[in-house]
Amino acid sequence: MTVRRVDVRGAALVLDISAEAVRKRIARGTLPHERDGEGNVWVLLDGQEDGDRTATGHREDGASGREDLLYEALRDQIALLTRQLDEANRANSEHRRLLAAALERIPELEAPRDERGATETPAETTEGTDPPPDRGQAETGVQRHERSWWRRFFGF
Repeated sequence: MTVRRVDVRGAALVLDISAEAVRKRIARGTLPHERDGEGNVWVLLDGQEDGDRTATGHREDGASGREDLLYEALRDQIALLTRQLDEANRANSEHRRLLAAALERIPELEAPRDERGATETPAETTEGTDPPPDRGQAETGVQRHERSWWRRFFGF
């Protein structure tokens, strides 16, 4: 096995911990290290023969297997959200089609007509007053029922 000397930040990347955690381990004496004449701290890491991974199982370039798992999880999440968006778009288009078909079936609404054939508009009636009695009913002898007070009050 070979021993590699790396600085604190490099050791943090290789060990997949923070630089402060590396400093604490050095202070506790649980991580082998050495200081040079200039005051730099070098962490001593045992590497495997092939040099691909350290003794802790992390790659030397600082990337861990956790990052690969995170990227894969993000790709899966993006694929799921894309599928859901496509399904929602298809459902929305179907709803629009059904609404358009339903609207075509509804006949046009016309304003109510009185017996004389004239169309009544809201501007012609005044609020709070009864419409004038129908002359056609008075002439034929058919009496008109008086509307109840709440219909007169609310304008029904």
